[in-house]
Amino acid sequence: MNIELLTFYIVVLIIIVSVAIVSIVVFFADKQPDIRFSKDFIQITGMFGMIIHHAEIASVIMTNDKLPSMFKTWGLCFLGINKGDFDIYDKNEEYEVGEGCKLYTQTNKPPFILITLTNDLKIFINFRNKTLMKKYYSELLKYVS
Repeated sequence: MNIELLTFYIVVLIIIVSVAIVSIVVFFADKQPDIRFSKDFIQITGMFGMIIHHAEIASVIMTNDKLPSMFKTWGLCFLGINKGDFDIYDKNEEYEVGEGCKLYTQTNKPPFILITLTNDLKIFINFRNKTLMKKYYSELLKYVS
């Protein structure tokens, strides 16, 4: 086999593997998170999910404000889907520069469920399905009251 043909096969293989990896990431990233409730904690499932203990929750609100300007520190940011750890880089009256937050958003458009923890960590959640959004917001309000 000559070197040009071998190089061609290697390039094709790299392209196929890259497309497969990107497809898998997009598939899992596109899955909406689920919020599971237990007596002592809630769990946000899915990619970059987390557990939040009941005592750590300071407030839960629904906000129609747009997301603050932020950059990804660890996670995924793809076509409006944001999951993982982000840092705010635009100071305004509600947020400080460098303030960390977590995003579980399926779209960059409001409304967002905003959970603020006792350590001031902010967690933004939204869903494409507005009925599901209202359901989880209602359940979170019951959970914290």
